[in-house]
Amino acid sequence: MAKAKTLKKQKSSSKKSKPVVLGPHKVLDETKLDKETLKSILAEALIDGDIDMLKDVLITQIRLQNKAELVRKSKLGRQTLYDLIEGKREFNPTVKTLSSLLKAIAA
Repeated sequence: MAKAKTLKKQKSSSKKSKPVVLGPHKVLDETKLDKETLKSILAEALIDGDIDMLKDVLITQIRLQNKAELVRKSKLGRQTLYDLIEGKREFNPTVKTLSSLLKAIAA
């Protein structure tokens, strides 16, 4: 049986795809908030029922913290923190989880 012949030059794609352009992403200016500012933002979000604002502030503050230290302070599992950050699942933490997380972030 003879060997199959292969082309030495690759064929060019017939489809012209547009390049993907990614821009910089700013999350609350990417600065760690002090305790009083964080408390006032979270309290106002809870009073107004603005879950999206609460979620954004919490996720931003979690991302800016050292995860190992946050796990140790909050006594939550590492996977719980990453589940909150990634957003693949619905954002629906328990009150106990929120309480321990807020204590650890504000400490």
